[in-house]
Amino acid sequence: MTKLCSFVRDIRISLRHHTQCRKKINLNINCNNRNTVIHTFDVAVTEKAIEKVKTLMPKENDKPVFLRVYVAGGGCGGFKYGLSFENKADMLNDFKLEKAGISIIVDRESAAYLEGTEIDYVDSLEGSGFTFINPNAKSTCSCGQSFTA
Repeated sequence: MTKLCSFVRDIRISLRHHTQCRKKINLNINCNNRNTVIHTFDVAVTEKAIEKVKTLMPKENDKPVFLRVYVAGGGCGGFKYGLSFENKADMLNDFKLEKAGISIIVDRESAAYLEGTEIDYVDSLEGSGFTFINPNAKSTCSCGQSFTA
């Protein structure tokens, strides 16, 4: 058995936990020239959010730039959302989505919390910033940047 196939077995064991938690994850693995989709994962990004990301995205001539969407511990609700730009994706641990010309990457742990989330950008008199509408959140903080799961 090759290292990749061994890795696939380990990933399937890990995914059983996520399946039992009713979370969806998209994982494409090519093993012995067979491409297998194990689960699906998606987030929605509004047009306003896409426009704002494109204006903020660093311009790198020869390196791809990814928008990383993640969940970290902290905030008023226990978890907080995060966005950052990165030049590399971890092909073994990140899920990659394409939305209107933007490459989005999400790590496996965050994907379990972000499935079905809508990312929007709000610009108002009270403030501006990215907001997350997360159907998996049991409650959210009034700041819109943290939640409980």
